[in-house]
Amino acid sequence: TGEALFFGAFFGLIGAVAIYHLLMFAVLRAPEFLWYGAYLAALALFQLGREPKYLWAIGIDADPTTLFWWSFALLAALGYGLFRSFLALPATQPRLARAFAALTALTALASLAAPWMPAWYRLVIQLVAAPALLLVAAVGVVVAWRRGERVAKYFGIAYGGFFALAIMRLIWDVAANRLGPAAPVFFYGIEIGVSFQA
Repeated sequence: TGEALFFGAFFGLIGAVAIYHLLMFAVLRAPEFLWYGAYLAALALFQLGREPKYLWAIGIDADPTTLFWWSFALLAALGYGLFRSFLALPATQPRLARAFAALTALTALASLAAPWMPAWYRLVIQLVAAPALLLVAAVGVVVAWRRGERVAKYFGIAYGGFFALAIMRLIWDVAANRLGPAAPVFFYGIEIGVSFQA
């Protein structure tokens, strides 16, 4: 089907970019390559948790709810490491780095417990903890950008596109039947955003 082809292309892209970055790390030993390669691998697991039919199609017998939340915790940790490394946060923005680390630890620990928690608990993580984490990350990029740090411009464009498209998916969750012909773009917002970022 068209959906299966879309997800096949998506996972193929993510896998290729992850392998490229891990190979670049093996050659250049720059930690940013390792962080991003591991981040993409965790993102692939997260997407399999979101779309369990593909998890089962490739023969992985895992609980999708546990995979979703545990990979979300891993994503939070690796995302922090990625931002910390690329933007040199401890040296350039030490207070933000400490706040980012504390919020990341809180979000990751809360996510590890989420599979066994009630629906309201999971909703708090999705509506409060995750957006707060994204906001702190965005502040770090904006501050670095305003200081003229070249890497922050590329980082900001990549993650800005991802965040905007991820928000489109949240809009689809709330108002799918009111989006008309644009609904598929909103539905695949996260996948399109990740592809743009990569």
